[in-house]
Amino acid sequence: MLTNKEYVKDIFLYGRLGWGYLSSFTYTIRDASGKFVEPAILVDDLTLPIARNDPTSFVKLPPDQFLGIHYLEGLDQLNLSRPGKYSIVVEYHCPISATEVDLSEFWSKEDGIIRSNLVWIEVVR
Repeated sequence: MLTNKEYVKDIFLYGRLGWGYLSSFTYTIRDASGKFVEPAILVDDLTLPIARNDPTSFVKLPPDQFLGIHYLEGLDQLNLSRPGKYSIVVEYHCPISATEVDLSEFWSKEDGIIRSNLVWIEVVR
């Protein structure tokens, strides 16, 4: 979920959110000692080509509103089958360059990543 909390003006985002390095969101899971946990699967949605002036490719995100995508995966697919505490961080990275878009206030690939808060979960079984 992306929330416009930093800006007092509208920003524009690429409207097709997905999971993977070629798309919008990636996640990193670590165990309690900080060791990287490699998921059993690799989700990597592809970013579709956009038409430079196609307004339907973008979403206007006014202040204090959010845009998000649902992700549901089993603990075994995330490689979290053993009991323990794990941290998860999600990063948003726009797959579209500013040179491909004729919008001002567009959050592009060049603007870098937006990192979520660190979330801890505990697997008990």
